[in-house]
Amino acid sequence: MYGIAILPLVKAIEKSGVTQKWFADDGSVSGDLNSIKDFFDELQDIGPAFGYFVNPPKCQLIVKDRHKTKAETVFTGTNVEIVSEKKILLDHKKATVQNALDEELKYATQLASEKGSSNWLNAIPFKKYNFDLTKREFRDGISLRYARPLTNTPSLCPCGKNFSTTNALHCPKGGYTHIRHNEIRDTFANIMKESTLCLCKVMDLKCPVKSCSVVDAKRFTVPKTTSLIPSQIANDPLLLDELEKLPRNYNFEIPKTIWRIKELKAKTVALQMPEGLTLFACTISDILEAFTDCSVIIMGDVTYGACCIDDFTARALDVDLMVHYGHSCLIPVTETPGIKVLYVFVDIQVDLAHFLHSIIHNFAHGTKMAIVSTIQFVSAVQSASRELSNRGFVAFTPQARPLSPGEILGCTSPKLPEDTDALIYLGDGRFHIESIMIANPCVKAFKYDPYSKKLTSETYDFELMCQMRADAVNKAKKATCFGLILGTLGRQGSVAVLERLSNLVTSNGRNCIVVYMSEIFDSKLEQFSDVDCWVDYRQAAENQHHELT
Repeated sequence: MYGIAILPLVKAIEKSGVTQKWFADDGSVSGDLNSIKDFFDELQDIGPAFGYFVNPPKCQLIVKDRHKTKAETVFTGTNVEIVSEKKILLDHKKATVQNALDEELKYATQLASEKGSSNWLNAIPFKKYNFDLTKREFRDGISLRYARPLTNTPSLCPCGKNFSTTNALHCPKGGYTHIRHNEIRDTFANIMKESTLCLCKVMDLKCPVKSCSVVDAKRFTVPKTTSLIPSQIANDPLLLDELEKLPRNYNFEIPKTIWRIKELKAKTVALQMPEGLTLFACTISDILEAFTDCSVIIMGDVTYGACCIDDFTARALDVDLMVHYGHSCLIPVTETPGIKVLYVFVDIQVDLAHFLHSIIHNFAHGTKMAIVSTIQFVSAVQSASRELSNRGFVAFTPQARPLSPGEILGCTSPKLPEDTDALIYLGDGRFHIESIMIANPCVKAFKYDPYSKKLTSETYDFELMCQMRADAVNKAKKATCFGLILGTLGRQGSVAVLERLSNLVTSNGRNCIVVYMSEIFDSKLEQFSDVDCWVDYRQAAENQHHELT
């Protein structure tokens, strides 16, 4: 009946340049882009007269990768989903492979593909929590993940049945169910002990952990470090008056910093911040010294990123607490021995309503967009992503671990899914957006500047970049003396990498010298007239490439 009812419409929209294929009321058409667009427009115009209503968001336009940009231009504003032929083929191959699997292996691959199923592979191998796997445990874990047979297993289960992975994991006599239960119980108990907080005290229940009892639980108290900032600090009227000297939309977390200084009884505090925040350094210093008994040192060395945290210098200055502003904690506080470190992200509030309005006004509903920024605007980015998702957009905040969702660095950016329609960067400047543009050259990029409140389309000359790098490599091939630069700015640089590079250079019959530098200046490098090529292998603290030939 569907096929008969649709025939009048099919004949009414017959056009040259396209070929139609229909199955019941589902149709497809092939041809050049402009002809398909004309066909699509006419179908929308005359379709209702035949009782046929097109639903554009459910329509797909499949094109070759090289035609995708043109297709997006031709079908702008139609809400039609544009997908590459490559993605369709990959999805088809994936479905073909899955259909060829037996039920057990198909179920295993389905579980292995679910979100979070790989977390055990990324877990930090803490020995005290038994997260450090032996080679055998790791191999068994991989085998279980992909339904492969385990090796060196017994022939019979204690219950009398033939040994199998499925039976062993569920058999009450085999011991695996108890082992899994006890490991989770003991790990949870150890974590509670470390935080000096017992669940039985919170819930007023009999504690199931053997090493604890209701009587013992009375000695567990919540430490001060897990409570809120004392109200006498957070609501101090004198402090609130002083905070008016700082921009209201910048969160320097002054009450938290004062509380931490008092808690540690710190006498000397060092402030380290990027160049853009140094104009507030003296004001923050005055406030901290006025409300605590500490003396403040403002560290003047330039700070480009989280890898520039200079706890070594702070420790040499006999500092009790170092406050690092404007970057995420890539160097954990547990890896700064001899000194306490406090990270202050400096969350900056933006006009979120204007940002959302700019996106909604310029992008069609159903657009799949990745929204990213630096740590200062991450909270705004995550809020915007949720709001846009509720308004018909496919918005998400990609993550490159260990960074927060939506956060990017000049040297670290995530790879976006192939079907991403747009990349939106919230922030100013070009340094950070270029990082993710280079990582995703096929995704259209846009920048919303929260200060000028302008949404602009951004481009990058990838061919020129590749050509410049190729030219630099070709020149380096002719060099007889290499200069290796070891970064000394904060935690940059690696002696192990330095030794490896040095060995590679000398083993190939070239000479090399090592230069230690916190910053790179052409004028300094020019003093080394014998060096043909410089190699800077630090974390990317600045978007510069220096070469002398």
